[in-house]
This record gives sequence, structure tokens and C-alpha cells, in this order.
Amino acid sequence: MTGSECMVTRRSFLKGAAAAAGVSAVGSTGFDIIHPEGAFAEDAPVEIKFTYCDMCNHIPKCGIAASIKDGKVVRVEARATEGYRADPICAKGIASLQELYDPERLLYPMARTNPKGTGAPEWEPISWDDAYARIAAEFNRVKDDYGADKVFFYCGDPKEPRGAMQRVATLFGSPSCGFESSTCAAATWMSTFLTLGSLSMGVDPTPDSKSCLIWSLNPAWSQPYRFGAMMDRKEDGCKFVVVDPRITPTVTGLADIHLQLRPGTDGALALGFINIMIRDGLYDKDFVENWTVGFDELKELASGYTPEKVEEITWVPKEKLEAAVRLVCENTPATLVS
Repeated sequence: MTGSECMVTRRSFLKGAAAAAGVSAVGSTGFDIIHPEGAFAEDAPVEIKFTYCDMCNHIPKCGIAASIKDGKVVRVEARATEGYRADPICAKGIASLQELYDPERLLYPMARTNPKGTGAPEWEPISWDDAYARIAAEFNRVKDDYGADKVFFYCGDPKEPRGAMQRVATLFGSPSCGFESSTCAAATWMSTFLTLGSLSMGVDPTPDSKSCLIWSLNPAWSQPYRFGAMMDRKEDGCKFVVVDPRITPTVTGLADIHLQLRPGTDGALALGFINIMIRDGLYDKDFVENWTVGFDELKELASGYTPEKVEEITWVPKEKLEAAVRLVCENTPATLVS
């Protein structure tokens, strides 16, 4: 199936994506939570409070209208107030109530009571003061025995605690500090910049991109703003190849070619992609010769993944794989998104 066979407008698709994200929702953009019995008074009045979602990053601060009943959030939906443009909320925003009121969510520190290797872990609740004291004691033990730099300070999303974590590491005397970006996206950005000389390559298609290969990502559900930008590039004429076992809204909205591989066979598909590129000379030979190592070994490995072999492993028709390679390699600048 190609994007042209079932293309939708960006605006109508974003509405559809919000609805798809809330299959079990009440309405197209809201989600009701079932609280434990007696969690709130049924006859309590409902009050609307405005906030934003922090389920992924601190931008674009997607707006949430939260329905409050007896001090509990009972429903979330997109904040559609005038002047607040960051909507709709995606599947992650709709799921925020499930995270907030998960019955197994930890609400206080837990300490293990039996040593490792003695069976299933057993835990008991402890106070926050006790938890901080234990953490500080262990940090100082490592610092005394091995040096402050042997303690690595880390925090993930949301990003707001980064500054505080850096200050703690500095006061402790450790230069070892990292975040989810430095161990994830930032590493790919740095390697892309050092290798290709451009931060736009390997991130998202730009207005100059002629083609884009999306590998097993469904931003229509998880990143609606990012998907909207990709829809803009589609309207600009950018061609898309989407690799995904499923037929997702990203596939139906963007894909000129959908490589619907068998789950777990990404490696074979990638090597088949490389094999065709090398076989037909669809790569930058000067760059490979002057800036890479191990190309001959890669060529030898990929040579075993012929289109016929890849079709056998991945279930992707060899003709479709050939067409996808040519679409990406013959429409440059090209971008890889994964």
C-alpha cells in the first residue's frame, strides 16, 4: 500500500491520530480513569484545571485539560483554550492517568531485605530520610575506595532535573554525569555531524530532503507534532519509505513504499539494503574510500543477503526492496529516521 492510495490531509489525519490513540477513550481526545472503589465521591463537582503533559520531553508542553473530582484527576483531554496551540495530546498524554494512578506505582522508597543470590527479592518500605542516608553512605564509600569519578550521575525524562543533577555531581567531585539524550539521541547527532557534517541528516527530513527512510517508528501516534512536520515534507514532494511490520497511520499517511517485514528480521533487511547499494554502486565511493574503515568486511557480510534471500527471511518482496533502495538512493538529500 502506498501513501498515494490512502492519503489524508494533515489536519484530518491529526484528528484521526488523536482518535486512534484513544480507542478506549470517551470522545476523541479524552480518557477516563476508573479509580479504586471509594477513591472519590461520585456526587462531587467537577472542576477543570489546565496543565501540560510531561510524558516525553519538556517541549512543546502539550496542553492538558484535567477534570478534577474530589481532589482526583478523573479525565484528561487536549487543552483547546484560545492562545494555547500545543494540542492534540498523543497516546502517551492520554495514558498519563494510567501512570499516575497505577495500583503498583511506588509511592515511597523500598529497601531489599535479603541478599542478592538468595532467591526472589524481598522488600520493605523505608522513610525518605533513611533512603537518602543509605544512598549518601554508598556514594561516599565508592568515593573513598575508588575516587569520586567512579560515581556516575544520571537522570532521564523529564529534563527539568538536569541542572540540579549536574550541580550535585560537581559538588560531589565527579565529572561523570549523563542524561537520556547523551546516551541516546545526542550520540547519534554527534556521530552524524562528525561523519556527514550535518546535524539535519539522521534526525528529521528538512525542506530540502528529497526522500526519507523511516525505520520502525510511528510518530503519528507517539509524536504528533513531529508527524505533522513530516506531512509538510510529504506535501513538499519528499518521498517516504517506511519499515514496519504493522500498517500504521504513519504508513498510510506517508509511505510511498511500505516494507512490511516479519518481526525480528530488521538486520537481514538492513543488510539486504546495503547489498543492493553496493551491488549497483548507489553509494559515495569517495567518502567510503577516504573516511571509513571496515567497508570490505561489510561488503562481504552483506553479499550473502541477496534480494531473494532477504525475501525468504523477511517476507518483503524482492521487487519492493529493490524499489525502496532506488527511491532513497536516487532522491537525495535523503534522511534516515529511526
